[in-house]
Amino acid sequence: MKKSQRISSLFGVVLIGISLSNQAVLANAQDDTPSRDVFIV
Repeated sequence: MKKSQRISSLFGVVLIGISLSNQAVLANAQDDTPSRDVFIV
């Protein structure tokens, strides 16, 4: 493999890893806003 191809594939792997780790963090974040029931009469 050429050096430029190796660098671009390594960059792609790093981007995929960062995006997957960000999705895991966002999925584990909890919503702390209190829930309210709204009744319309």
